[in-house]
Amino acid sequence: MSDKPKSSHWIDGPNEMSRAATAYFGVKDRSQSIVLEFLHKLVPFTSAADFGTGRGAWLRAAMTLGVTDIRGYDIPEIPVEDRKFPAKHFVAADLGQPIKAGRRFDLAISTEVAEHISRAHAATFIANVAGPADLVLFSAAIPYQAGAGHVNENWPEYWAGMFRALGFACFDILRLRFWNEAAIRSYYRQNLLVFARGDMAQRLEAQGHLPVDQPPSLIHPEQYLKAVGRALPPQLARVGADVTHYYDCVTKPPDQVDANPDRPAYGQDAIGWWAIRKHMKL
Repeated sequence: MSDKPKSSHWIDGPNEMSRAATAYFGVKDRSQSIVLEFLHKLVPFTSAADFGTGRGAWLRAAMTLGVTDIRGYDIPEIPVEDRKFPAKHFVAADLGQPIKAGRRFDLAISTEVAEHISRAHAATFIANVAGPADLVLFSAAIPYQAGAGHVNENWPEYWAGMFRALGFACFDILRLRFWNEAAIRSYYRQNLLVFARGDMAQRLEAQGHLPVDQPPSLIHPEQYLKAVGRALPPQLARVGADVTHYYDCVTKPPDQVDANPDRPAYGQDAIGWWAIRKHMKL
């Protein structure tokens, strides 16, 4: 057995960061549907497998596109009735051990799961994801992103190297395209990559999407502000206001940003230990 924790996902309610972003634009979380709709237009797929499927939001979004040939692999801790796709499409599996799919899929999906797999089993997990498909939608938490059960947070370059060893090219076609799309969770906007090989890679290149040797590590402002907030005493954290200010800078001219009397001022704030000392008047 791998030492993957009980749940492959950090399942909680919307945090302050996400609430601030969605409230700013008046949108709801549509992460899976937006991403898959875009990918489906580029490379229409008729079958999909999700490794670390959790409640099945990605497979559910695929089904809304008319993709009914689906399969979800995960440990079986979530009750069948809580999954968002039919139970007959679920396969209980230890994601850190070799999985024999026994067939091919047009698309393999694994998002924010790899960080739950220890480094001793990481290569096996990537081989599981890459094995049955030549097109992969992938993301994983970067160092210090934080989340329950994270044991192997790592940089995109690390995971890209594993896919490269299996013959995949990296197509970094999602992150900047959706960078400020608040209806997509910011960890997806920061981490989502497409890997392709063979005909799938050729089809993407034919549409003008060129592979990159190494996808650069990017830090989304929402994720950065969340990390800063974690380094502050709770009474000093202002993640919501910080996120709102970021999107003010994205959508408004500077004079309008500065005209806001509640606009945060930056530059003199203490962070980490220094913030604790200041807060406790040490």
